[in-house]
Amino acid sequence: MKKFKRISLSKWQYFWHFLPGFIPLVLSISSANRFLNLYKPNGFTIDSPIISSLISFLFWVSLAAVMFYIKANRLKFVPVAVRLKPEDFKRRITEISEAEKWSIIKNNKNLAVLRGGSGWTFGLKITVMRYDKFVLVNSICDPDGHICISIFNENEGNIKRIRKKLLNRV
Repeated sequence: MKKFKRISLSKWQYFWHFLPGFIPLVLSISSANRFLNLYKPNGFTIDSPIISSLISFLFWVSLAAVMFYIKANRLKFVPVAVRLKPEDFKRRITEISEAEKWSIIKNNKNLAVLRGGSGWTFGLKITVMRYDKFVLVNSICDPDGHICISIFNENEGNIKRIRKKLLNRV
């Protein structure tokens, strides 16, 4: 349980998943270009446009790095220390999906894939994998749907709700 799995996506799904991070990266490249065009080795003053372009470059690079970090971490599974028999797992997932009004895409003795979301999102894909001593849970924006930056923490909320309902009797 030390090294956790990540959601498997196709190359295109990875591209669309990380696309929101490329937007600030492109903006940082334009800021870097402006910086390089303005730079003159004979010096500059503190109020020169070169300082503002450097600050802009650093801002956009930092924002892109944060977005890539968040998007990469969203692909990781979250462990839930609960022991479930295969038949209990399938039954509990069905009860959770009915309570949360999520549709079941796949539900067998070791794997459940659910689709949910609210009016704020284009759809969320929730994956739950059963092992003997624990369960792994993940929730991401649906990789087959639209590009989404998960605002309002719905992914984390889905994981917390599943965790709570798996640990407590539904």
